[in-house]
Amino acid sequence: MKKILAFLILILPIAACGGPPTPDISAVHTQAAEIIYATQTASAPKATDTPTATATPSPTDTATPTLLPPTPTATDTPIPTVAPTDTPISTPTPVPPTPTPKGPDGTRQSPLPMGPEGTIYDDDTGATLGVTITQMVRGDEAWQRIQAANMFNDPPSAGNEYMLIYVVIHYLKATGGKTYTAWLDADIEYLDSGGRLLSSAGVVEPEPSLRDAPDIYEGGTAEGWYSFEVPAGDNSLLVAFDLGYRGQGGLWFTLE
Repeated sequence: MKKILAFLILILPIAACGGPPTPDISAVHTQAAEIIYATQTASAPKATDTPTATATPSPTDTATPTLLPPTPTATDTPIPTVAPTDTPISTPTPVPPTPTPKGPDGTRQSPLPMGPEGTIYDDDTGATLGVTITQMVRGDEAWQRIQAANMFNDPPSAGNEYMLIYVVIHYLKATGGKTYTAWLDADIEYLDSGGRLLSSAGVVEPEPSLRDAPDIYEGGTAEGWYSFEVPAGDNSLLVAFDLGYRGQGGLWFTLE
């Protein structure tokens, strides 16, 4: 196309200036127009050529966006207000803890039963003792054993009966280095239903007798029978070991 235009530019001025004889100008223009048309036709796309596909906007491209309702903020929702009531709030009453039941501690109010060992400190000897009562015999059986132990033993007084208990004393700890003599140092008494403290019956007990037990040091054991003369059928059955001044303290046992 550029070559044709250049040709026309050269031809037309020459014809206008009266140069050498040239063909008819109109014929030239016609020929030039045909050349231009032919050139444009050749460069134009043919009908059989496959047209370039043009992207067609999809419906989703042109669809109008759906407007969502605004999300309410925390301040949009009203906070319910709890109206005060006239009913007072009940305060739970604290339940006192259930006291743990205590076992016998060897006092007069809570005496030890036969079998378990109780401990007591002897002021005179400085000895810590473990004391146990393991057996009790009373009435006719006790009298038969006492009579068999020594034929010169007298029967109990009218309305009374003999009672025998078997006592075991362990010398647990010494503070003064003294020996412990059961027949001298062991102060054992029976408390009857009338509130009287009764000492030993003063008879010869069956063997082994606590009165005949040897002296012991720390770690030693003295044991044997010990006798009382008590009211017949008395049901107090309380025995005190090593009572203090005016009946204070001591280690108490029940013979039930």
